[in-house]
Amino acid sequence: MSGTVLQRYIGNEEDVVLPEGITELADNIFSGRGDLRSIVIPEGVTSIGEYAFYNAGLSNLDLASAKTIGIMAFAAQNMNSTDVVGACTSVNMPVVEEIGDYAFMDCPKLTIYTTAGSEAAMYAQRSGIPVQPVAGAEQLKDKCVVLSGLRGHQREQVMEVLEAVGGIFREEVSGTTAYLIYDPADGMETKKFAEALENQKEATGLLLMDYRTLI
Repeated sequence: MSGTVLQRYIGNEEDVVLPEGITELADNIFSGRGDLRSIVIPEGVTSIGEYAFYNAGLSNLDLASAKTIGIMAFAAQNMNSTDVVGACTSVNMPVVEEIGDYAFMDCPKLTIYTTAGSEAAMYAQRSGIPVQPVAGAEQLKDKCVVLSGLRGHQREQVMEVLEAVGGIFREEVSGTTAYLIYDPADGMETKKFAEALENQKEATGLLLMDYRTLI
């Protein structure tokens, strides 16, 4: 690590939690790590280098604070997988300002979750990638909501918000589910989240929402 730039990662874990305090991930840092299944990128990371996760094995990505994503940074995720859990299916990047060429090339099952009219939304449109808008608590009124990966105090807080705004809690995703609220540190890898993505065609306008936007 050089200053706040993570230059190199030593380890072969399938599930990686990066340390707090970093702001940048260097080029090629996880390139070729097909055994990498999940990664928690802390808030504060604003730059992801070129080829940083090229041909890795990630299924879902939460890039909540990323503003710059390098060329081919996430290209070719799980290229040999045909299973919804094994293929890269979603990325959340609400504040990104610059996305390098081919950053998400060869991710055929990918959906981008972001705010309407954002750079990420425009990138998705240019690249032919499906996009789903994210929203805030006021949008939950009278909507059916499923929680994923939330436990203890997190779950209690979200349930309080739902009650306050008039949201409708449901245990499982169905055709009437409007929102799936998740914890990016855990919920992205849960079975319920994968099933929600798999059933997305049956759900009407299913949207992904980071629980931290509600509390």
